[in-house]
Amino acid sequence: KTFKKNPIPFVDFTLETARTIRRVDPEAKIATFAWAGWRPELFSTCMSYIKDKGALELMDWITYHYYTYRPEDMYAKVDRMQDSLSRYSSRIVLRQGETGAPSKGHLGGALDHYDWTETSQAKWDLRRMLSDKGKAIPTTVFSISDMNYGVRDNIVKKNVKGLLETDGQNKVIRPKEAFHAVRNLVSLWNVMGSPAHCTATVGGEGDYSLYAFESSEGDRSYALWEDSSVPSNILAMWPVRLEVQDYVFDKPVCVDIRTGQVYSVRCTRGVNGGCILEVPAYDSPVLVVEKQR
Repeated sequence: KTFKKNPIPFVDFTLETARTIRRVDPEAKIATFAWAGWRPELFSTCMSYIKDKGALELMDWITYHYYTYRPEDMYAKVDRMQDSLSRYSSRIVLRQGETGAPSKGHLGGALDHYDWTETSQAKWDLRRMLSDKGKAIPTTVFSISDMNYGVRDNIVKKNVKGLLETDGQNKVIRPKEAFHAVRNLVSLWNVMGSPAHCTATVGGEGDYSLYAFESSEGDRSYALWEDSSVPSNILAMWPVRLEVQDYVFDKPVCVDIRTGQVYSVRCTRGVNGGCILEVPAYDSPVLVVEKQR
């Protein structure tokens, strides 16, 4: 509340901390702020003050901590934040600093008003991470393990957004489904490469997120999922038509990133070039990629 009324003391403290870090380590990368909500006037006040102080060079990243039940809903805020940041600097990078989904609902904290399970948590984490990658946003996973905050925090029992389940003494009990899902995605991260211009479409019932990636060798891959609502516990998949206009797969396969299951894909040439693939899909990301030789 104090920050909302007068952010300048906080900004001064941030800049002095950044200067101290720079003196000790001139090569350090510095992330500032942790915006939990999009407040354009407050953001402009902070950035204008920093610019007037000639201190924009002190920061490399500005982070946000957005929580939305449907992960794709956060990007409208991110886009507006990026537009505002671009008026002050083309060098500073906007990055995701903290956000994740719990594996159980109604325990307090962000996103608690939903009947979360380990399955829906895993789907949420994958959808958010792949959306970040597709938009070239530096990303992290929140968090590696569950956290017991104690009765002083509004999370009255436990923050169960971790990939690892812990007990009351914060000892790790076991990996959750989201741990394995994130591990699968990380193993594909470099195989996918960088975001590419997407000239593909998905035909089928529902609304879909679709991102294209290209490896350093020129191999293309496509990540897609049904995104109309909050991730569910439904595991059934259905066929969709992925039509790629400017790329022809050699031996495509479809990877269910959540489980690691690999499916064969029927691929035919398009009438005007490119190719058409029949892909199994659901509300968790699948990746169409060349079969590794």
